[in-house]
Amino acid sequence: MKSRRFVIWGLLVVAVVVGLAFAFRPQPVPVDLAQVTHGPLVVSIDEDAETRVRDVFVVSAPVAGRLRRIESEVGDTVIASETI
Repeated sequence: MKSRRFVIWGLLVVAVVVGLAFAFRPQPVPVDLAQVTHGPLVVSIDEDAETRVRDVFVVSAPVAGRLRRIESEVGDTVIASETI
C-alpha cells in the first residue's frame, strides 16, 4: 500500500512538473522573411520639423565690395568658370 501511494504521488509530481515546463516554454516569435539582394542603400525621411538657433555667427569678408541683384532663377543652367 505504501509503495502504491509513493508511485501515485511521484506520478502526480512528474505531471505537475511537465505541465509547468509546457506552460512556461518560450513561444516562437513571428518574423518577416525576404530575399537578400545587393543594391544601393536608399533612405529618406519626410517629416515636418522646427529649427532652433543655438549660436549666432557674423559672417564677413576681408574685402569691401557690392553685390548686385542676382537675376538667375532656381533651375537655370550655369557654365563653370563663367561670371555672369
